[in-house]
Amino acid sequence: KSFIRTNQPPCLISAYAVTSTVGKFANGAATAAFAAIVNEAANGGGLGDDEARGREILADTDSYGEATLLRDGTISARNYDGSALTTDQVKALNRSLSDIASTKDGAAMLAQVSTENPLQIVLNNEGIGYGMWSPGARRLTMDLSPDRYFYNHANGKIVEFSATRVLAHEMRHAISGGIWNMPSHHSRLIQRTDSLMSGINGTIRNTSNNYLTRQQAELMGM
Repeated sequence: KSFIRTNQPPCLISAYAVTSTVGKFANGAATAAFAAIVNEAANGGGLGDDEARGREILADTDSYGEATLLRDGTISARNYDGSALTTDQVKALNRSLSDIASTKDGAAMLAQVSTENPLQIVLNNEGIGYGMWSPGARRLTMDLSPDRYFYNHANGKIVEFSATRVLAHEMRHAISGGIWNMPSHHSRLIQRTDSLMSGINGTIRNTSNNYLTRQQAELMGM
């Protein structure tokens, strides 16, 4: 399932978030823009369908680049565009994986992958986040810089999805599977990721509908 549920309202913001944010707007035009965003959410507007595109990417193995093995071969990472991973991409993945492994929950997830059944990561540059579990494979696709944002309940600010949050979320879908891949449990999965992130950067997303495009985030005073 995607960490950005693009088939759901793009920014169902809590009453607290709306109240605290509206005060930041300097004129009526900005307030109207904010109202338009809320109206878009109410009408169910979306950004596309991460799940459909995610499945396509994970099925299109002919487009993958050479694999880079991480964490003693328990994780395999490739680029969707056919290129080999860059040094910066490897560093970013290793940094996020180390952060995740430093938490009790993250370490438990990583303990479930092995060289015989590794976690397969496919990096895309489309902003897509999707994780898929099956008995014989744990696979996910993600963008290290998704350019998507959410209201951080921890400090009342709009923040960008970090690569670590995206990876931790999609790992839950890909490694744990089960109830975590049921739509009815998606917000619970968000909260589980929030709990993991409390030991990393302390951000709180809380619900699956809490996400914004760059344009929406800028209108809300990012």
